[in-house]
Amino acid sequence: MKFFNISIIEPTVYDFFKKAIAEIMKQRKEDKSGKHHDFLQLMINAQKKVVDVEETDDKLMDRLRVLYNRCSKQKKNRPILCCPNLLSHLCYLLAINPDSQQKLLDEVLAKSDSKGDIDYETIIRLPYLDACISETLRLYNPAPQTSRVAAKDYQLGDTGITVKKGIHIMIPIHAIHHNPDYYPDPHSFKPERFLPENRDKLVPYTYLPFGAGPRNCVGMRFALMEAKTVMARVITKYEFIRTKTTKVPLQMKKGKIFMTPTDITIGKIPGTA
Repeated sequence: MKFFNISIIEPTVYDFFKKAIAEIMKQRKEDKSGKHHDFLQLMINAQKKVVDVEETDDKLMDRLRVLYNRCSKQKKNRPILCCPNLLSHLCYLLAINPDSQQKLLDEVLAKSDSKGDIDYETIIRLPYLDACISETLRLYNPAPQTSRVAAKDYQLGDTGITVKKGIHIMIPIHAIHHNPDYYPDPHSFKPERFLPENRDKLVPYTYLPFGAGPRNCVGMRFALMEAKTVMARVITKYEFIRTKTTKVPLQMKKGKIFMTPTDITIGKIPGTA
């Protein structure tokens, strides 16, 4: 939006954070102890190393603003795009795959304490929940593609094709996630693909819901933990069911940057847990 000189953030809010960050940055640059271990310090350290582009404080603040927007809530308390999309698709998949829904419920109940409380330590001990979320992201990744810029000339095996340095490369995530060479029966919901005992069967760089490498999504862990926390609590309270108007398979809207279904309609009834 900077290109059009349009602000999507309340100026007073932006000015508040800008002044606060500027003051912290000033203190950090004067402090040579290197005792800080957070994202801001990583950005400041990276700023010192960049020599081929103009990396100003304003650009650094813009990057922090983008990070804040992605890892917090937008106006009207609506969560970031990834999490509601992920949870909507997961609820849909559980509704049309009741066996998987029961397995997930059994796991959550088995790992919860006697009061039914679910904390961080519980959530990280739920491999089937993690597998369900991973399989959902494989089937319905929010971004169907991503891009990278070649850092150097690279020969693609014996194809005779050389990718030149500086070339922009589009990576078709959706196509990779649905390639039967990597995922047999690719259109079916099979969380077992991502259980710990099966993960070593995955071909490297064929699962890219958040990208890969040093430039993958900075909000990945936050989004996954948010989704797991919500689902671990919801699955014990409601059962998702297929209705007469539930569409199988889902139809996606055309011409959208993110994969957005035309309609997700399922039912819910109080859980029996």
